[in-house]
Amino acid sequence: MSHCQCSLRGVDDDDRQSMADFVRAHSISAEARYDGRVSHFPGTPDPHKRPVDKWTVTLRFSGGGAISVPFYMGLGHSGKMPKTEDVLDSLASDASSYDQAGSAREFASEMGYDWDNGAQRINAQRVYRLCGQYSAKLKAMLGAQAYEALLYKTERL
Repeated sequence: MSHCQCSLRGVDDDDRQSMADFVRAHSISAEARYDGRVSHFPGTPDPHKRPVDKWTVTLRFSGGGAISVPFYMGLGHSGKMPKTEDVLDSLASDASSYDQAGSAREFASEMGYDWDNGAQRINAQRVYRLCGQYSAKLKAMLGAQAYEALLYKTERL
């Protein structure tokens, strides 16, 4: 998934919490399964394709819910298991991008996709839908108030 630096809806730095504090406050844990090395992060434009390690990470929430997501890490991590905070931060970044985009076209523009290129448009639409699905799951697991706090009152890593 893609990431953008989005505004924090007028939140002062003093009002924000760390990702580690959010994870502790909501008793979120992660289990990760290594799925092997792949040639590149899916959807990466050709000039930027590099091998990455693929993981399937399941985040478990204190309310009993769970979300399983694919998570990719560069080879510099030397096969180390992803941290709960890193996975949640990635989901929060994607969810924020999705929430702030009014459409797939706006999302594509923010993420650097060329909407006039058919292949990039199709990929942007796919990523937009995935971000929407994971955003909805995350909001359902956390509840609306905690979801908003994660997206707009928690520091990005």
